[in-house]
Amino acid sequence: IDRAAELLRVGAAPAAVLEHLSKLPGPEDLQAALATAARSAELGSAPHQAISAQAEGLPAQSKDILLHMASVWFVAESAGAPAANLLERFAKTARMQTDSARERAIA
Repeated sequence: IDRAAELLRVGAAPAAVLEHLSKLPGPEDLQAALATAARSAELGSAPHQAISAQAEGLPAQSKDILLHMASVWFVAESAGAPAANLLERFAKTARMQTDSARERAIA
């Protein structure tokens, strides 16, 4: 998520951002979903539609991340807000939730 925000901030197109994310290390099904979303965005689909369409069938954690990312992108497009800023906020929130869950599991 942070990488997506960084790339958007320097002017990368949504399709290029998704393509870059698909090449990062991670689960193969997530990489394939991001690559397909990148192609959809390149062909004219709105980023949030391209992302959410590929979230189905993924494991819960990957699906949740993609659906939240798509929602953030939708809000950014609808409100005319910079997607990079909203994605950064989402990334921070996601990290805090993950840290909290980890601490609860340890306790």
